[in-house]
Amino acid sequence: MLAYYLIFQIKLETDVSREGFGYKYFLVLRKRKVIDFNTVISWQIKNIGMFNDLGGYGYQKAVFKKKSGYIMRTGDVIEFVLKNGTSKVFSTENAAMLESVLRKYIAEKEIK
Repeated sequence: MLAYYLIFQIKLETDVSREGFGYKYFLVLRKRKVIDFNTVISWQIKNIGMFNDLGGYGYQKAVFKKKSGYIMRTGDVIEFVLKNGTSKVFSTENAAMLESVLRKYIAEKEIK
């Protein structure tokens, strides 16, 4: 029962502000981290299968693709490509709202 709660009930917390895209996932990160918009080359909202792109649920890392992410469900994700050559991927419950907020701050970096 405890394992179920820890894995499936703890939510990924995200927010967007002028400083960047903030995220926190209790199982992996105790403190909030921020992706500074100055480090973002491009971003896009896309649809993924949970086991296709990063290989599972929770925090996932694809070393050879230089991609890591927090995947909480199949469906829409936001992917940021960073200046250091890596990508960060995050599940989102409300892709339309996230997309409109990101367009407010970094519209010129969107992949269409």
